[in-house]
Amino acid sequence: AGSAETCLNGVLTDTNAVSTLAGGSQGSGDGTGAQAEFNEPFDLALSPDSAYVYVADKNNHRIRKVSASTGEVTTIAGSSQGSADGTGTSATFQKPRGISVNPDGKTALICDASNGLIRKIDLTTTEVTTLAGNGNSFQDGVGTIARFNNPRGIVIAPDGDTAYIADLYNNRIRKMIISTQTVSTFAGGSSAGSDDGTGESAKFSQPTFIALNSDGSTLFVADLNNRLVRKIVVSTQVVSTLSGTGEWGNVDADTGSAVKWVHPTGIAVYDDTFVIVTDGNIDGVRAVQISDGKTFKIAGKGGTSSTDGYVEGTGDAARFNSPRGIAVSHDNKYAYISDDDNYAVRRIELCNGLTSPSAIATLDTCMQTAFSQSSAVQDFAGTGSGGYVNGANSAAKMDDPTAVAVSTDSSTVYVGDKHNNAVRAVVVTTGVVSTLAGTGSEVSGDAADGTGSAAGFKKPKGIAVHPSDGTLLVTEEACKVRKIVISTGVVTTLAGSLSENCDYADGTTTNARFSKPEGIVFNSDGTYAYVADKDNLRVRVIQYATGRVGTVAGDGDSDTMDKPTGLALTSDGKTLYIASKDSHKIFKLDLSGGAISAGTLTHFAGEGGSSSNNQNTLLTSTFNKPFGLALYTDAFLFVSEEAGDVIRVIKLSDSSIGSIAGGTDGDTEGSGWDGTTQGTARFKKLQQIAFSPDGGYMYVADKESDKVKSIKFGGCVSSSYVVALCESSGSCSSKATITQSSSSSSSSSSSSSSSSSSSSSSSSSSFSSSSS
Repeated sequence: AGSAETCLNGVLTDTNAVSTLAGGSQGSGDGTGAQAEFNEPFDLALSPDSAYVYVADKNNHRIRKVSASTGEVTTIAGSSQGSADGTGTSATFQKPRGISVNPDGKTALICDASNGLIRKIDLTTTEVTTLAGNGNSFQDGVGTIARFNNPRGIVIAPDGDTAYIADLYNNRIRKMIISTQTVSTFAGGSSAGSDDGTGESAKFSQPTFIALNSDGSTLFVADLNNRLVRKIVVSTQVVSTLSGTGEWGNVDADTGSAVKWVHPTGIAVYDDTFVIVTDGNIDGVRAVQISDGKTFKIAGKGGTSSTDGYVEGTGDAARFNSPRGIAVSHDNKYAYISDDDNYAVRRIELCNGLTSPSAIATLDTCMQTAFSQSSAVQDFAGTGSGGYVNGANSAAKMDDPTAVAVSTDSSTVYVGDKHNNAVRAVVVTTGVVSTLAGTGSEVSGDAADGTGSAAGFKKPKGIAVHPSDGTLLVTEEACKVRKIVISTGVVTTLAGSLSENCDYADGTTTNARFSKPEGIVFNSDGTYAYVADKDNLRVRVIQYATGRVGTVAGDGDSDTMDKPTGLALTSDGKTLYIASKDSHKIFKLDLSGGAISAGTLTHFAGEGGSSSNNQNTLLTSTFNKPFGLALYTDAFLFVSEEAGDVIRVIKLSDSSIGSIAGGTDGDTEGSGWDGTTQGTARFKKLQQIAFSPDGGYMYVADKESDKVKSIKFGGCVSSSYVVALCESSGSCSSKATITQSSSSSSSSSSSSSSSSSSSSSSSSSSFSSSSS
C-alpha cells in the first residue's frame, strides 16, 4: 500500500502487474478465463462492489459479464445485429461501444453507437429498453426525439439519475436525466475545435470516453482528435485542458501544457488524484495527475507508432493491441482494460489498495484521547472463566455473553448470558451481578414463560430496553422474542414459537416464526422493534403493543443479505444499519416511508472479503464477520467484528473509517487505537455492543473471554444530547452539562444506539398478510 503516485509508478516494475482476466481469442463463446472469446471488446464498467466487469463486446453486438474473481464470462444481453428491445439474447445491439453501471448496481446504460441509441439493461432480469435516440444525427429532446451521432462514452453520476455522454461525431458532451429521458447539450458546440470555455462555447473534436470523480463534481474527457485530456467543472460547465498541447506525439512531462498524445481514448479516475488514460493507437497506458496535468507512462511500450503485442508481466514489458475502455476498481487496486484487438479483458494491479490518512476516521479530539488512554478498555463483569455465579463483578461468572443493553438512566447493564440461558443485570456503580430471569442451566424442550428463575430461555442472543415502560425484549436462539418486566422479572413470549425448523412466517404473536434471531433495537417511543432474523436472512419488525410481525428487509437469499446479526437505528427512525455477518458487509435500510415499510436496502460498507482493512472508501474496506452495531450521536457508527476481534468506527459525515480497539485475538485490558497504531486491548469473539444513554461508555459482549467489557467515552457528547434523552425517557434525575469537543462533528442533538434509538415514523403501510 502507499500513495497514488507510488502505486502507479510501481506498475512499471511489478513482475505481475499486467495479466489477462478473460479472453484472448476472437469469437463469441462464453467460458472461464482463456476459454472465453470476445470480438473487439470496446468498453467496460464495474459493479459497485467491483465483483463483476460488464463489457460492451462491440463486434459480437453483446453485453458480457465477467467475474473479477474467477474470469468466468457469460452473455447477459444481445445476440445479433439490430436494435430490438427485449430480454437477454432476444434484445439486439449494433456495435455497442460505451457502458456505465448505475451506483445502485441494478441497471447499466449502454451507448449503442451505430444505432445512435442510449439503451438501459436491468442487470437482474437482463431486460433491455431504449431510453433515448433514434438514428445518428443531432437534436436535444426527450426520449426518441433526441438524436446522437455515434455516442461512445457514458458515465452515470453518483445521484443515479444523471448521465453524461461523449457524443463522438457531434463533438459534444450531452447530459441525460435518466428518469425523464431528457437529453440536453452540456458542453461543446456545432463545430469541432479545441477551445476552452463554458458550456456550448467550448469545443471538442471527437470526444470518446468520459469519467467522473467520486463526488460527481468534475468530468474528464478523452478528446481524441484534439489529442487532449479535458476537464469540466460540473456546477459551472467550465471546460479546460488538463493535459496535452494538441500536437501529435508521445511526450510525458511534469506539467500538462507540455504533454503530447497520439490518440487518448479510454479514461478512468483513480483515487480522485489521477486519471488513467489509454493511448490506443500507440498501445500504451498513461496516468495524469489532476492537480497539474503531470503525465507519465504506467504500462505498454508506447512510442509514436503502434507497438502492439500481447505480453503480460511488468508494466514496462507488457503489450496491448488497441486498448480502449478502462475502469478502476473501487478499492483502487486494479484497472481493467478492454484490449480491443487482443480480444481480451486485461487487468493491471495498481497497488495492494491505497491506505492513507484519509482512510482513517477523524474522530473528535475528545474521543481519540479517550481511546488511547491506557485504561480505555476495562473488564466490567466476569472473571474470564466460564460459569454461573452472581455477586461482585470480580467474582461473578458468565458463560458466552452475547448481548448487552443499557437501562435508560445508564445505571444498569443487561446481559444475554447465552450458555447460562439467563438474562443478567449488572449495577454500574457497584459492579454487582444478579440474574433478572432464566434458570442458569440448559433447558430441555421449549423455554417456558414464568417469573425470574422460573422462566426458561434457550440461548438469549439480543436485548433491547424499552424507552419508557420498564421492559426488555430478548431474542433467543430458540426462535422467539421474549418480554421481561424489569421490576418483577415476569417473562412472557411476545412473538415467535419454537418449531422443529424455526420457520419463517409473518403473523401475530406465536403465529409468527423466526429462525435464530439475534440483534434487536427499539424505536425511541417503543412502538416498534426491529429484529435481525439471522437464519431467515431477513430483518423483521414487531409492533410492540400487539406482537404482530412483518418483514422490512431481505428475501431469504444469501446473495442479498447473509446472516444479519446487528442493528442500529438513526434518531429520526429513517435509516436502519444492518450488520450482515456472513456477507462481511454493512447494509443500510431506508425507512423514510414509514416504520413498517419495506424500504430500499443498499450496500453501505464492506467489500465482502473476510479481513479487517480500512481503505479510502467504505465499499472497498473489509470486515471480518461484522456482528454488532451501535450509533453514537448519529454521527458515528461503531461495528464489532466477531472474527476480527476489533471494534471499528465509521464517521457518517464523510464516510471515513478507522479502528478504535482490538484487532488481535486475546483477553487484555488496555488502550485502544491511537490514530493508526493498535493499542494493547484485546478481545475474543466480539458480539453485540451498546452505548449508555449518557454517552459515557460503550459496553461490549466479549463472548469467548466470558466477560462484558467497557470502553470509556466520558465527556465526549454535548449537553443537548443528554437533555434530549432525559426528556424522552423521563428517567434522568439530573440533566448534567457535558462539554462538547470543539471538533466534534455530531450531526444531531439526539442519539441513537443499539438499545434505544429513533422516533417512529407514521406510515400507512401495513404488515405482510399471513394465513396464520
